[in-house]
Amino acid sequence: MEKSFDYEMIGIGAGPYGLGLAAMLEQNEISALFFERRNSFAWHPGMLIENANLQVPFLADLATLIDPTSPYTYLNYLKVHNRLQKFFFYQRLEVPREEYSRYLEWVGQSLASVRLGHEVVAVEDDLESGGYNVHVKNLETQVVDSYSAKHIAVATGNEPSLPAGVEVDPEEGVFHSMTYMHNRELCRRASSVLVIGSGQSAAEIYLDLLTDQRTDSSRELSWVTRSPGFFQLESAKLGQELFSLDYVHYFHELSASARRDALPTLSQLRKGIDPETLRAIYDELYEQSIDHRLKTTIQAMASFVARQNKKVTFKQWQEDKEFSMNADVIIFATGDQPRLPDWIKANYSEKLTWEDEKAGEYAVDKNYRLQFKTPRDRHIYALTNLVHSHGAGATNLGLATYRNAQIVNDVAGSTIYDVPEKTVFQQFSPKA
Repeated sequence: MEKSFDYEMIGIGAGPYGLGLAAMLEQNEISALFFERRNSFAWHPGMLIENANLQVPFLADLATLIDPTSPYTYLNYLKVHNRLQKFFFYQRLEVPREEYSRYLEWVGQSLASVRLGHEVVAVEDDLESGGYNVHVKNLETQVVDSYSAKHIAVATGNEPSLPAGVEVDPEEGVFHSMTYMHNRELCRRASSVLVIGSGQSAAEIYLDLLTDQRTDSSRELSWVTRSPGFFQLESAKLGQELFSLDYVHYFHELSASARRDALPTLSQLRKGIDPETLRAIYDELYEQSIDHRLKTTIQAMASFVARQNKKVTFKQWQEDKEFSMNADVIIFATGDQPRLPDWIKANYSEKLTWEDEKAGEYAVDKNYRLQFKTPRDRHIYALTNLVHSHGAGATNLGLATYRNAQIVNDVAGSTIYDVPEKTVFQQFSPKA
């Protein structure tokens, strides 16, 4: 007789990816429990800058693209909160980031299968059942409980990526963009602030501080990036089709080397700045320059070299020339990287098939299952750390809905969700 499990699936992390999967499983009465170490569902609280919008249309919520009738859609959230008519007159596809965060909180609070303030400290094979034993710490009581699951879903998100040798310390005036709103007052009190990076987060922070200089023009504000320039996000409609389900499937079928070669180009399309943000920055620069009170430096093609006290050294890599500037506060908007649980390496390093173990890039099949050297029918599903296997679109909120639908179908062993094919106009592989 097959051993019974406490849950069909246990999920680790309840950001948008994990939350969306938890909602689909609960809606279809598949037993699951998701653990989130934070105490709230707030989405990137350190970057909830006033007037900042989501970079994708609201249709990329937790459910709409795969099931518009789901009770967990953004439109249903608006209806429940009596905001649907207001939204109708708002007439925008890109919604306020603050409201999207509130929407995630609403979904999370609606689910019985999600527990906040709990950290999964270990996952190990249950040799008797072929499933998994999951050990979870209640961060309030410090009590560790254990559960059994047939499958595991890893949705542990990302953590700050920093230049080699850099350590964040807000008291020393150094922090990552992920915590900007928590350290905003520190910036306002400083006489000089330096933003490093050229993605959307860097641009939003720079715009926020630049706008603040209208009322405090004594602060020196600098924006530096190693990129060749401050470029916009790919917004052409055909270009956006690289973030489609069709392209994800095409990309996954490529060889590991071909995928690796394609990623730099795809990353440039994904990591640009929203055109509206760039326009707002330029307008603000122009208007503040009218009376010559503008105090800012904008420098591209400059790689961070070192920081000593308030002196920051860069190298202009095209000219091979070093230069320095002083800054009371340094904000590293240098992106993020997948957060891999320690137990993956500790308990499964020798069992998994890796594409690049040093880089933490495990082999993942088309249904988002980690590949083991010895095949198994009890799976660990990856919801994050998928760029190497499924392309830059793996981080797209809308594509996460399709990914979760595939996982639910796979866990159920039947087609609960009809995952579409041929969803875009262009083809990526010529017809045979």
